[in-house]
Amino acid sequence: MSSSLDQFIDLRGITCPMAFVKARLFLDECASEEIAGILVDKTKSNDPLPRSIEALGHYLLSVTQVGTLEELQELYPHDASPFPETSLQLMLIKVQVKK
Repeated sequence: MSSSLDQFIDLRGITCPMAFVKARLFLDECASEEIAGILVDKTKSNDPLPRSIEALGHYLLSVTQVGTLEELQELYPHDASPFPETSLQLMLIKVQVKK
């Protein structure tokens, strides 16, 4: 699935509202129609992030909860080295950029 990602940003450790700010800046740098992946911690404060991204006019392709390193490697197989944890509570937001 994520092998089709054109752009990717890892926002682990950052919660909204700063996660939204960083995601917005990232998406502003992406080209129109690119497929972007945004990885964030699955926290209550980050729960509204997909809706906020959609409200910017981007097309939400999927929101996948990631609970293990193996799941993350399936979603983002390019390089698992930045993800050393064996138990994760993450959310991968896949977006088609609209400008």
